[in-house]
Amino acid sequence: MMRDTIAQTRFENVFKLSNDSLLARGNTLQSDEDSMKLNELMELYTNLQSRVLALEKTKTTQALEITSLKEGSRSLRRSKGDDASKQERKIHDIDVNKDITLVNDQDDADDAKMFDVSDLHGEEVFVEKELTDKE
Repeated sequence: MMRDTIAQTRFENVFKLSNDSLLARGNTLQSDEDSMKLNELMELYTNLQSRVLALEKTKTTQALEITSLKEGSRSLRRSKGDDASKQERKIHDIDVNKDITLVNDQDDADDAKMFDVSDLHGEEVFVEKELTDKE
């Protein structure tokens, strides 16, 4: 019986040792796979973080550009007096003042350009047209 006990103990030790090495090898394989997954996830996170930072930078740059353009537009409106209410006030002030007479000098020049009147050098041309009855 003693021999059986010794044999049993040896078998258990060998079995336990072999199981431990298999388990250790399995854990190593699992650890390697987990490590690869972790590395992939860390790389993905780093790439996404870089993209987020780039997008935030672009957003900030565009916001600054929009603000600058709006301010430039306001400045131009102020300097040119393009504000509609200012124009209406100016027209009203001119209309109220009896000493000011408005003359339209643009229509004649525009008509001359549009109809090429200046090509005739001020001469009048008459065209006679005969009408015939069609049967």
